[in-house]
Amino acid sequence: MSPPIRRAAPALLLLLAAACTEPAKPARVLDERHVITVDGTTVRYNGQLLDWNGTVKDWEKVLGPATRVVRAISVWDDLGVFLYHDDVKPTPAAFEVLLGRTRHSQATEGAPDFWPREPFRGRLVVDGALIHGRSTIREIDRQKKGAQFQRSYLPTIYDYDLDGFYIRLDFGHDGTLTSFSISPSIFGKPAGTQGVQQPGEGKKK
Repeated sequence: MSPPIRRAAPALLLLLAAACTEPAKPARVLDERHVITVDGTTVRYNGQLLDWNGTVKDWEKVLGPATRVVRAISVWDDLGVFLYHDDVKPTPAAFEVLLGRTRHSQATEGAPDFWPREPFRGRLVVDGALIHGRSTIREIDRQKKGAQFQRSYLPTIYDYDLDGFYIRLDFGHDGTLTSFSISPSIFGKPAGTQGVQQPGEGKKK
């Protein structure tokens, strides 16, 4: 090898190494003004209890007034959460945190009209596991204390039952996390949501 080529070889190797190295993903910035914690079946927003034995009005005292109500679903558009409740009496039936907008299948049309206009940008911590739109099921179960999420009836759904509650994660077809939900359960199904379109489900083309 001639001297000029020998001198250039290290520089070429550095360029090749840089080209082959995958750039690190930027760290997700979470809005610390909004913190939802789930310990077992107890849900809190910024340290204040969201009482399953209360009413929608009680939840609004903690979360602030809902932006709108769609078919017995109270929606907080700016916060990125929504609450199913009973048609007859306004008791909480299921609480969901929207973390992304990707559906279970590429064939699913659009987004449900009850989805918040913005996903949740704060910290969601479930039994010690920080959960956000880029979380994987392995990361969540590795950090999480207590019950672990198990694959459900679709490969994009993971769930478990705990003390009369149903807890669920919905992933999109691209592997990103779409939503977290918790609800008092009836035989393992979300109370008050039978027949109601779930975040990752809908019409197919």
